[in-house]
Amino acid sequence: MKGPSLRLRITAWYVGLLAAALVAFGSFLYWSLGHSLFNSLNRQLASNADNIAQEFVARAPQKGDVFLVHEINETYAPRSSGWFIRILGPTKTVLYQSGQPRNAEWKPEDVPFPSYDLTHGEYSKAEVDGSRLASFALPYRGYIIQVARSEAQEQENLRSLLLALLLLTPLTLVAAVLGGYGLMSLPLAPVASLMEQAEHVGIGNMGRRLSVIRTGDELERLSLSLNRMIARLEDSLSHNQRFCADVSHEL
Repeated sequence: MKGPSLRLRITAWYVGLLAAALVAFGSFLYWSLGHSLFNSLNRQLASNADNIAQEFVARAPQKGDVFLVHEINETYAPRSSGWFIRILGPTKTVLYQSGQPRNAEWKPEDVPFPSYDLTHGEYSKAEVDGSRLASFALPYRGYIIQVARSEAQEQENLRSLLLALLLLTPLTLVAAVLGGYGLMSLPLAPVASLMEQAEHVGIGNMGRRLSVIRTGDELERLSLSLNRMIARLEDSLSHNQRFCADVSHEL
């Protein structure tokens, strides 16, 4: 049974390796982007919590809770920015809690409270009303500053990247199949020419030689090897003819 052509096999190997490389690259790109996005979000959470502690909470005992509420609302505008901020006082009371975000993704009262026994900043994640929130809680002079934000934007960015990869990868592979199969005709054209010339070499024209492919690579060595093989066959055939002539003469 006739198997697939050399051109088809080489194209299949080429496309298979390209597909593996694209999948590996796409997976690494997806992981890298996700890692970068969520690390950036965590840094924002920690930075905002530290700023609130240093700028507002530190002055709350002197200026009062009204100052704290006013400054946080003015600086961070949680309702429009999507940030969630909660400040727990030394008596475990809620001194400040931002309201529901404008897009109503989640309810502030459903956001889990941090532990009152924190000794250092702590990251956490929680599902709140169908939205995934990233949270950071920072203890500061008996207060606890909790800052959270939905991961919707980061997840949307990852979905966009995934969609782009799922669309572009098959298109790239289809282009590789068509382009690779067409390009393989160039290096295989000399081989096809050698095959055609070899078909015309026979007993009646053993002196005929194949054209030498002057490429300096395996194709040139192949054409030279075939010509040497034809020369050996010609010598062997001439020897047999002389031998038969001598035997006939003796008989």
